[in-house]
Parts: sequence; C-alpha cells; structure tokens
Amino acid sequence: MKKVVSLLLALTLLLASGLSFASAEETYKGELKYLMGFQGTDPNEEPPAKMIEELTGYKVTYYMLPSEGADEKLNLELSSGAEYDIIRMTVNQFRALAPKGALVDLAPYLEDTTYLKDIMNELEWSAAEVDGKIYGIPQFDAHFVSGGIAYNVRLFEEAGFKLDEENPDRQLTLDEFVEILRKIKELHPDVIPYVGRSAIESTIASAFGIVVHDWQPDVDGSIVHRFCHSNMKEYISFMHSLYEEGLIDVEWPVNKGENIDQKFTTGKAAARHLGWVCTPIVTALQETTGDSLDFLWPLSDENGFTLFGSNKGVVGFGAIPTTCKQVEAAIDFLDLRADPEIFLTSFLGVEGEQWEYRDSDGDGVMEYWPLLGEEYDPGFTPWFNGHYFNIVNSPESFTDMWLCRARKGEIQYEATIKQNAYPRESWVDSPLAYAPPMEAVSEYTQSLNTLTNDFIIECIAGTRSVDEYDAVLAEFLAEGGQEMIDEVNAYVEANPDIIAMSAPATITESNLYQQNNE
Repeated sequence: MKKVVSLLLALTLLLASGLSFASAEETYKGELKYLMGFQGTDPNEEPPAKMIEELTGYKVTYYMLPSEGADEKLNLELSSGAEYDIIRMTVNQFRALAPKGALVDLAPYLEDTTYLKDIMNELEWSAAEVDGKIYGIPQFDAHFVSGGIAYNVRLFEEAGFKLDEENPDRQLTLDEFVEILRKIKELHPDVIPYVGRSAIESTIASAFGIVVHDWQPDVDGSIVHRFCHSNMKEYISFMHSLYEEGLIDVEWPVNKGENIDQKFTTGKAAARHLGWVCTPIVTALQETTGDSLDFLWPLSDENGFTLFGSNKGVVGFGAIPTTCKQVEAAIDFLDLRADPEIFLTSFLGVEGEQWEYRDSDGDGVMEYWPLLGEEYDPGFTPWFNGHYFNIVNSPESFTDMWLCRARKGEIQYEATIKQNAYPRESWVDSPLAYAPPMEAVSEYTQSLNTLTNDFIIECIAGTRSVDEYDAVLAEFLAEGGQEMIDEVNAYVEANPDIIAMSAPATITESNLYQQNNE
C-alpha cells in the first residue's frame, strides 16, 4: 500500500517538474461511463472516486439513477441505446435484465483477468449465471446480524427488568417479554409498549422460527416461502393478541418509519425493532427525554429456541451493457477493482491516513480501525461514502473491512457488537443468497409478497381473521406461488449443500419441531 502511495507521490512530483508528460500518458488508460443507483452526494466529487482513477488509470464519470422509478429509468436508458460502459445494479434489476440479452456475457473474458477470475468460488459466480453464461459480477454483503429489540432503559427498569452483571441475558422468551409490556402498560397507560409496522416483525417472529427472508428453513429443515411456514398461523394469532391487548401500537397498519422514530424518541413508545445504524435515534432519545436505550436479542420460545435472519450473499451486480463499445476496457477496469489493495484503498482509504490495522483487545486478532478526530487530517471522514463504489469484493474478507465502517461512531459500533453477539447457531442466511435469476421468482415475488404482507397486517389489526389463512394460501399458490415453490425446490435439490448453509444446526432443538415429529 505504501509503495502505491509513493508511486503516486512520485508521479505528482514529475508532473510539477514538467518532465512527466509521457509518464502521465502511460498511466492514462481511457474514459469510462459508470451508472449507479441514487446516492446522497455527487460520486464524482468523492475522494474514493479520485483515488480509483489514480490507481486504475481510468477516468471514470459516474451517473446516477433517480431515487424513485430507478428500474423504469434503467430500462429506458438501455432501450434507447445509452452507451454506459459499466452499470452497478440491484439484484432485482439484474434478474430482470440478464435473461433479456441486455448484458454482456463475461465468461469469455474472465480467464484472461488477473484478479477477477479468482475472487469468488463457483457457487458464488453462479449467482450471475443464466443458461451457462455469466452476465455480471456478484457483489457481496458483509455477514452480520442487523437487528435487535431497542428498549427504553428507564421504562423497562420501572417494569422490573434490568440488564446487569447479575442478569446479563439479552434474550427473553415471548412470555417474559409480554409480561414486561403488560407492566409498562399498567404503569404508563399513555405509553405504547411496543411500536412497529412490519408484517413480519422479525425480533418477535424469531421465537416462531420465522425470519424475514422470502425463502427460509421450516421447522423440519425444508426450504419454504415464509408465508408457507408451518408456524405462520401461530405467529399471526400471537401478533393479533398483542394488538387486542394494547401491547403493540394501535396504528400498526399505518405507521411509517418516521412515525416509529418519533414515538420512540419522545418516550411515547417503550420498545421497537432497531438495527445497528441507530446513532440518530439514540441521540434524539437522550436529548428529548434524557432516557437511554439498550438492546435485547430477538425473542425465543420457552425452550430458548430462536432463529433470526442474517445478511449474507449477493446484494448487487456489476454488469456491462451490450451497448458498451469498449468491453475490454471495462473488463480491465473491473479486474483492477478486484485487486485487493485497490479495493481496500477505495473502500477504506490509505493505511496510516484513513485507517490502521491493530489488535485493539490484546487477543491477537487484528482489525481495521478508522482514524477519526482532529488529530488526523483528513482521517477517515472523506471515506464515509466509500461504499458507493463497491462493485466487486471478496466475500471472505469484506466483513472485516465493513466493520471498520461500523466503528466510525461509538454508538453505532456498540449496537453492532451487541447485536452480532447473538448466537451464531441461530443465524439464518437466505437459501437463495447465491441463486441465479429465476423466472417465476422474478415474476411473482413482488406481487405475492404484497398479497401476503397485506393479509398479515390486516389480521394483526383484526380487519381480517387468521381463519382466512388457508384461503389466502390457496390464492398465493394459484397466483404464481406454486411455480415459485417448484423453481426453488429444483434449485435446492440441485444444490443440496444449500440447506446446510442456510439452516442452523439447532433446528431440531425447537420444541415446535419436536411436537411436529412426535
């Protein structure tokens, strides 16, 4: 890394001396047009963009899709022949475009690359494969748990719950949690015990073995759509009972994210689901009420059985549209982006300037830590948006790098550590984390998720009854659900390791599993 920086410094000095015209021409490789999703700032002005240009030799101009209607705009751009060289797209955008001949098959080019061909294994590459052709470069998420029950410490302590050295368990059973909510309602009739809005409130559904992934292990370990989960009716009935008893927000069906934030940060709600990106919530609660929050893990059943969805797998794709007139240059740029040192520098910055690699706990484990504060100039701050430019990364090393970003704020990092201490055996990865585009899944997922989520929320609020579940399930199957199930089953059967990768080893410890197999 230091050698790269030294080379850059040498080039700068040559330019300043007027002796470097030939050197600069040798470094310059060409210009590329790069289309990405909407970002909050102009990516062309970000320091990582300038660093990428210096390290790869390519002058890249970044364009963004709009914040709304991005899919439609992308389709319009490609159909009109817009000559972008590289597109960073969402999973859904890729799955819609790859089968339509809109993207270049990368397979013929990969063997001649230096870094790109070896950056992932065959299963991971298969996420971009359609009919034996590879139409994109999968981009991977960090492997982490994002979510826990954030609770108002004062209100919970008044209800008799205190998390301390004598009571360190962050995991409560459903019954224990409900008793706390009831006590809060008794002591504070004007406080909402639990606020939310989701059909699948993941921190509660965890006790039923249900996670938020569209496809997930059932209690017998088989892979099912979440609406077909064996415990879905029990989960719906439980949520309705909370609503009837006034333990969850009466405005559950109409809540928006900002409503939930406002109710919790003003002390009008005692608990909610919250992820690790929580600094504004923690700060607002403290400033508005003087209260603090802490985190519980997702709930369990009476035997301690619990599952919770974890992030792993493909979150986007880098692709070259067929309208690109310089495919080899685009491939060369993407290959350079796969160079571990270039990726690290674009994502986190330069060692000693933006970050350091150190053993913070004295346990021999080396970690990336951001350099923050006035004593570091410029420090990590200019690299806060380094993730804008991720288009190819190693799934093996990315989580460690990603944690450096989580450490940029004490509140955020503390929440990350608490949530990711959730027992690993209860993490559930999506079984379709590396799945290639599937025709039925792509066609029906959005409409059927809307159908089933609307039904669940209506049942929670009592405008529909869980007794209608079988009829809605039949509608789900008739409107494309059965086609999705058949398609996913074929994929799982062809990749038997998928079940072992997705379902935790403790699945058979569930009392529900035992009941169903007695």
